[in-house]
Amino acid sequence: MNEPSETGADAPNPLPPFDFDASMRDFRARMEALGETAEKVKGLIRATSVRVEAEGREVAVTVTFGGRLVGVEFLPAADDADPVDLASAVLDTYERALATARDEAAVRGVRARPGMPWSR
Repeated sequence: MNEPSETGADAPNPLPPFDFDASMRDFRARMEALGETAEKVKGLIRATSVRVEAEGREVAVTVTFGGRLVGVEFLPAADDADPVDLASAVLDTYERALATARDEAAVRGVRARPGMPWSR
C-alpha cells in the first residue's frame, strides 16, 4: 500500500528546477513597485487629509476632508498612558481632527456632501 513514489528524472511529471536567485529578483522588483504605488497613495492621502496629535502626544489621528478616519498612530507617549486615558485621547483627537478637516475643507473649497460628518 505504501509503495515508494517515483522521483527524479524518471518521475512522470518532473518539476523544473527552482531558480532561487530569479525568484528573489522578481520578488524585489514587485516589492519596489508596490512601494512606489504606496508612496503615491500616501501622497494623495496627505493632500486630502489632516493629521492631528493629541495634546499629550500619545496618539495622532488622520482624517480626510470628507471626514473618513484613515489613520490612528500611537506615539511613544502612549506606552505610559493609562488605557482609559488613552481611549479618551483617541476619541478627543478624532473629534479635533474632524473639526480641523472641516475647517481645512472649507478653506480649500471642498463642499460638504451627504455622508460627511458635518453635512447633517
